Amino acid sequence: MAAAGLALLVSACAPAPDTASPREVLPTANTARPTAPNPAPDEQARTERIQDWAREMLARPYTAAPFACTDEGWTSADNYVVELAPWAEAAGLRRGDRIIEFGGILLGNYDTPGEAWSKVARSERIMIRVERGSRDVSIQLPCRDDAAAWHARNTILQAVASGQWQECIDGIRGFAMVSQMTSASALRLTCECMRERAKAARESLPDAFWRTLHAWAMKAIEESRYRPDGLPEIRDSLLGAADALENAGQTLWAKDITRHIAPLDGTTTR
Repeated sequence: MAAAGLALLVSACAPAPDTASPREVLPTANTARPTAPNPAPDEQARTERIQDWAREMLARPYTAAPFACTDEGWTSADNYVVELAPWAEAAGLRRGDRIIEFGGILLGNYDTPGEAWSKVARSERIMIRVERGSRDVSIQLPCRDDAAAWHARNTILQAVASGQWQECIDGIRGFAMVSQMTSASALRLTCECMRERAKAARESLPDAFWRTLHAWAMKAIEESRYRPDGLPEIRDSLLGAADALENAGQTLWAKDITRHIAPLDGTTTR
């Protein structure tokens, strides 16, 4: 998803684990209470921020209808491809490619990749120009219909905007089936919707939340390898996730995260 997929959803709205101490914002799984307390003011603000973002996204002209051709074949961060659907990889796109232009549209001329992609006209194939190492490479991607992907994206946005958190979780699963990918962005947004669902129901976070948080961390580490400074940018968030898992009694998953970080940044595991 180069332009308007779940990377957009998460980058704009979902607070990363390091926005506050996990001890402050994440209920622990071993709490003695059968239900969680009422949300603190900062937690309410967090929910409102996510919902306001979704409403803003729905109001953007280029999200109102499917694109001429879908961009749901890859996930990018800072225009670096970090995840690929099989069909895009078969066409020649590679993880680590830095996208410069598609369909004659320069990304640098637009505020967001999604806005740029919305200008691409329908044709049998779309030319994608990327920087691969020290070379410029042009790739011809087939134009695939965007209707199913747009519907999946819109379902997620509508669910977040209206506070329907289970529908958000289900929508992300549907999006993964349509896009043939499960990116770190998708896993992160799943965590956020699980968190909001538990908060709205005044329940403790379920085991599925901690499992998904660990899966997000592992996927984020993998994706960080495909862009410069990828790990330093997310290291604090990863350590925040490890702390949250440790506090929730998920010690093995917490240690797994720190163990995977250590070889990449030269630290020792905790």
